[in-house]
Amino acid sequence: MSLTNQEPHDAKENDGTCEGCTSRRHLLTVSSLAGVTTLGLAACGSSNAASQSSTAAAPASPTGEATVAIPLSDLAVGAKGTAKLDGGRSYLFYRVSETDIKAYRAVCTHAGCLVEVGADKDFACPCHGSMFDPATGAPTAGPAPSALAAYPAGVEGSNVVIYLEG
Repeated sequence: MSLTNQEPHDAKENDGTCEGCTSRRHLLTVSSLAGVTTLGLAACGSSNAASQSSTAAAPASPTGEATVAIPLSDLAVGAKGTAKLDGGRSYLFYRVSETDIKAYRAVCTHAGCLVEVGADKDFACPCHGSMFDPATGAPTAGPAPSALAAYPAGVEGSNVVIYLEG
């Protein structure tokens, strides 16, 4: 408790408060709000990778020109593929159905390593063991904190196309 050089003053007779004093109700309200705000900020700063990366960010709607990535015949339904486009950058593809194609930039969200098609069902990062679900781009194993960058893709004629300026 600290002492001040203020002159003592009397509380108002009608409500038990004094002029210039902070009421107990006001103090409790401000303290409670500060505690709730602190808890809210702590929850936002959580680094739980499972909650952050359960789904990939949806790719933007296709805009601009489509870039032919690979022949449709090279990507059967349920298959994964890769292509170098856009000045040698690598992209990953997954054919969900006859017309539904998923496309991702082949850069791991952990350390920037090149993600590969992988021998198993998932895309694989050889640097630190991160694995990514080809249907969502979300990490399924390893230290990657978030999903692969997704791009709009589809089928045009006999080709798989990607919209790099989504």
